Amino acid sequence: MKKIWSYILKYRKNGIMKPFNFIHIPKCGGSTLVHILKNQCKLLHIDREYRVDNYKDYDVIFGHHSYKIYNHLPMVIWIRDPVDRVISQYFQFKRKGEIITYPDFRTITSEEKRNKIDILEYAEKIPNIMLAYMGNDPTIFDYIGQLENYDKHLRGFGRMFDINIPRTYKKIRVSNNKKFINDSIRKEIANINKLDIELYKEILKL
Repeated sequence: MKKIWSYILKYRKNGIMKPFNFIHIPKCGGSTLVHILKNQCKLLHIDREYRVDNYKDYDVIFGHHSYKIYNHLPMVIWIRDPVDRVISQYFQFKRKGEIITYPDFRTITSEEKRNKIDILEYAEKIPNIMLAYMGNDPTIFDYIGQLENYDKHLRGFGRMFDINIPRTYKKIRVSNNKKFINDSIRKEIANINKLDIELYKEILKL
């Protein structure tokens, strides 16, 4: 993640640190980050392959969108233990009916149909999402934050991008549903997401 420093050295003289491109992998702490950003930045929300011509009028471009969109800008992404991420996304699906793959989005509105889908069936629908969002290449990102070290990485992000991170902040859409999933199911989810787990381990070495 050395690329960000060349960007800072080039543009900080003129006070230009924006816009940057935040790719939001579901259930990796992105909603909390957006909540912090919205109080001090002009945000442009996009999804899938959506583009606008006036993106330079904004401070932050964010959404569940492709790494191919606006990838000439500084790129920011947050990651999470892949098994915990899938579990959290599954319970969100049970509440809201959302199936967010990459870069597609659809909703099952029928509660009866949602209840028929167990966690392993759901996991099969969304395998290795982190790998897909990152284009199989974490080096294209200028800043990678980790949910498990959220506060530390959030403050590091703030220093790099001149974003004020408050001493305390509201955590959005936080749950602790992983306690309901036994070790056997976790192992099966891990097997479905082998590539994400390999990627996650490699990123932690950076």
